[in-house]
Amino acid sequence: MLYFKTNLRPIRFWDYALEAVAFLRQMPKHYHLSVKTDLNNLKQVLDWFHQIHPNQASERDWLECQIALAEGFTNAVRHAHEALPPETPIQLELGIELDHIEIRIWDHGPLFDLCQYLQTHPCFPGQEVDNGRGLLLINRIADNLQYRRVDNSHNCLSIIKYLSQGQ
Repeated sequence: MLYFKTNLRPIRFWDYALEAVAFLRQMPKHYHLSVKTDLNNLKQVLDWFHQIHPNQASERDWLECQIALAEGFTNAVRHAHEALPPETPIQLELGIELDHIEIRIWDHGPLFDLCQYLQTHPCFPGQEVDNGRGLLLINRIADNLQYRRVDNSHNCLSIIKYLSQGQ
């Protein structure tokens, strides 16, 4: 039998291997998806997201992230890419850390002042209005929400959700 000697105690090889696997499962994970500007691609986006579900995320946290992703993607299609051809890609990134999930949605639209929008729209519009709820909903879900210009042709919506404790 193969043993390794540590400062604490001798451990068997399989014990060491299991500890290594447990450590690797805790490593941050990053996923990417690129789709064309089309609301019909929302199903593909949500299917991609559904396949990733990490163990450390509660059902509630994961569902809230799914809602934020769907709203963010819909806003990119309807607003940021409104005047762009349908072939224009939207890049999606999902980062899973031990204590939080980050969703990044990259678009090619004009710059948009998210902070000003949230300040001038502090509450949800009435039912008579067809739109305007998505960013407010994302803002309620997110622990950190930013929309920034990255270069001359890209914007990034970053949504960070810290995971609930005691799952």
